[in-house]
Amino acid sequence: MADSISYCRKHKAMEVYAYCFMLSHVHLIFRSGDENPSGLLRDFKGFTSKKIVEAIEHNPKESRKEWMLNMMSEAGQKKATVKNRQFWQQHNHPIELWSESVIQQKIK
Repeated sequence: MADSISYCRKHKAMEVYAYCFMLSHVHLIFRSGDENPSGLLRDFKGFTSKKIVEAIEHNPKESRKEWMLNMMSEAGQKKATVKNRQFWQQHNHPIELWSESVIQQKIK
């Protein structure tokens, strides 16, 4: 996940102010430097999913490899926009942070 943030900061004009990695999701406070937050999230999710799938495929000690890859393949088959495997859910829950007090509240 941290590599994905670094990638997007370097190549996609992502300005990151705070983040929190959870077991099942991620919280990000960021700004899109090119004013395209939807495209930035799409690229973040694409880069991350490719790296995670590669890590699963190439880890000989991962005992759940076949099960996880099958689950992602089945989820991907249900979506016309997914080419192979689906790692992320298709939706996001963006919240516009309009003031310093709201930003501080979300960071805490």
